Amino acid sequence: MALKMHPAEAREAYLIPIFLVTIVVAAILPMFFESYRTTYFGIMSYDDYSRYLLWLLGEPGAEIPPSPHPYRLGSIILAAPFYYLPVVTFSGQGIQQAPMLMDPEHIRAVQAMCAANIAYATLSACIGGLYLAFWRNVSMGWAFSAALLFLLLTRYLGMGSVDGIATLPLIIAAIAMVERRIATFAAAVILGTIVNEKVALIAFFATSLRTLFVAEHRRVHFMMAGIAAVALAAYAAAVLTLALPGLDNQRDPSTYLSGIIGSVGGLVGMKGAYQNLWPAIVLLVLGWTGIRQSRDPMVYVCDLGGIIALFLFALALDVQYNVGRIVMFSMPLFLLGAVENMARLSLSAGSRALHTSGRDAARPTVSAPAFPTLAGAEGTKPSPSVS
Repeated sequence: MALKMHPAEAREAYLIPIFLVTIVVAAILPMFFESYRTTYFGIMSYDDYSRYLLWLLGEPGAEIPPSPHPYRLGSIILAAPFYYLPVVTFSGQGIQQAPMLMDPEHIRAVQAMCAANIAYATLSACIGGLYLAFWRNVSMGWAFSAALLFLLLTRYLGMGSVDGIATLPLIIAAIAMVERRIATFAAAVILGTIVNEKVALIAFFATSLRTLFVAEHRRVHFMMAGIAAVALAAYAAAVLTLALPGLDNQRDPSTYLSGIIGSVGGLVGMKGAYQNLWPAIVLLVLGWTGIRQSRDPMVYVCDLGGIIALFLFALALDVQYNVGRIVMFSMPLFLLGAVENMARLSLSAGSRALHTSGRDAARPTVSAPAFPTLAGAEGTKPSPSVS
């Protein structure tokens, strides 16, 4: 006999997922249209992978972009299904700048890249939230906040290029590193390197630092560092062998020191502070927030060194005002750790407040004496006897 659910319970069963899905969709739709509109009208510079997508699909107007874009073929493969979405165009009313995209295939490819970035970033955010809720025992409210914060911080990435797509292997690799799942970590890093080489670079920094400074699980971290090193070596071999044109200075290590010196100018001023320094500060705060004394922490103190290493590496590549964007790729681990720790702290604070209120309620109540009257204060004189 099937159990009948109470009407109130039945409503709660579908109300929560409907609410969560609605809020997520309400958050990502403006993100998609903002990035798509920005690329459609060419309002700001971005890495254009749309014609690379056309090349993969054999469509007109295709071309292979300069290095390092061709090595990120995995991102284009993941974006290919979105090419067949219905096309949205803009009227351009009120915009003085004419659209840069004229042929329909190019418009469709640009829309596909923007949609793919948002879709995979949303999937990554949901994976992070579900991991916190079901594996780290974080309340649903905090886990959902982590997903929304994840989407918010992807605004620092290039959501019109392929940065959002790379968040998927990044968050899987981060979770696998925390859970010490070597096979999952290897799959995420190796396949992620084809999506974006920064996946292997970030994984190598994180696992190498943990191997050096974290005694527990050192063997697992060492194996993971070896996997990331192999992925990086394979990527470097492909770059040196193919030697595709574009960014030749990044293939010459002798230019790295001069690149760091030349990139210092991109750290000053309002633009440099916002685009390069502020993302690194945000990650350092998240990382510091995520550090806690426990048997199984998500973030260690040494992990902060990965942010600094990635920051210096981006300076060495002389990427001008893209330093902060590159550093923000390491966001998944630090965001999850910070939200988990904040959830623990809020729970502890609530428990202490409940304990204090319970102790106050159990304390016996002592009534205060009444304010003495004048007669009571002076005493009562005996009445004289009458003879």
